[in-house]
Amino acid sequence: MVNLPRPSREQYYRVLAGALPPDSLVVTALGNASYLWAVVRDAAENFYLEDAMGLALPVALGLAVAQPTREIVVVEGDGGFLMHMGGLVTVAATAPDNLTVLLINNGMHGASGGQALASQDLEFVGLARAMGLKFSARIETEEGF
Repeated sequence: MVNLPRPSREQYYRVLAGALPPDSLVVTALGNASYLWAVVRDAAENFYLEDAMGLALPVALGLAVAQPTREIVVVEGDGGFLMHMGGLVTVAATAPDNLTVLLINNGMHGASGGQALASQDLEFVGLARAMGLKFSARIETEEGF
């Protein structure tokens, strides 16, 4: 079996940008993720976080609850997600139909220098399901996304 390289964050972002309704609101976490999203699909509706590692999900949840008719997408990294995992429990309990969470799993704290995560073997899909999310999936190709 040949392991093909995973798509880059930019490749995923381009697929996401092509699929979103024009008035959707996208919340991004930290510098590189936010800068890249601004290049791919800058819009007044975007909410770029800076120096707020792990807080994109709680912010996006608040926006989803406050604006139930608008599609909200949050892009969070695995390192930031691990800092505030409890936010996902609140997402599951609140269950907003208009919130999509895209977790970029690169196994490191990319925004702060590339330090490896404490655990490289976390199964985020199983974790999300255990927390009560109705749907979660691991996506490793542009086509799958």
